[in-house]
Order: sequence, then C-alpha cells, then structure tokens
Amino acid sequence: MKLFIAEKPSLAQAIAAGIGVGKKSDGYISVNGGKEIVTWCYGHILEQLNPNEYAEKYRAWRMEDLPIIPSEWKLKVKPDAAKQFKIVRELIG
Repeated sequence: MKLFIAEKPSLAQAIAAGIGVGKKSDGYISVNGGKEIVTWCYGHILEQLNPNEYAEKYRAWRMEDLPIIPSEWKLKVKPDAAKQFKIVRELIG
C-alpha cells in the first residue's frame, strides 16, 4: 500500500482523483482497491505545549524565568483534530 498525506481535504481529493477511482471513508480515500490511500491533515493539527505544561513554575511568568526555552520542544494534538490525527497515525502504522 502507498500512503499519501495531503495538507488539507481538498488536496487529498485532487490527489485521489489523479490516481484513479476512489472510495471515500472516514478520514481517508481508498484508491485502486486499497493499493493507494490518500488522507489529510487540516489547519494546525499539532500545537506547542504551553509553558506551564513544561513546568508548573511557568504558570505565572517571572522576569527571571524569561526567555522560556525548553531543552526539547514538545507538541500536542489540538482537541478538534484528535480524530483525524488518530486516523493518520493508524494509516502510517
């Protein structure tokens, strides 16, 4: 199976149409009998953690703590994108 991940649903539809006849499912389009799968992201599916999610001390900002630069930048799934993120992740897996 080949997996194509598009930036947004309209691009996914265009890719699927260019590949062949597709069957739309929940969160993806199956093309050529499932040999190719086209799925999509939309908007900002991930976002950076807020400072207080790194450490409770950053809940109230103090000048001595600024700038807040994490040693490792972490991302979280936006709540309104959780379903599509799960679909994309399962297809990748």
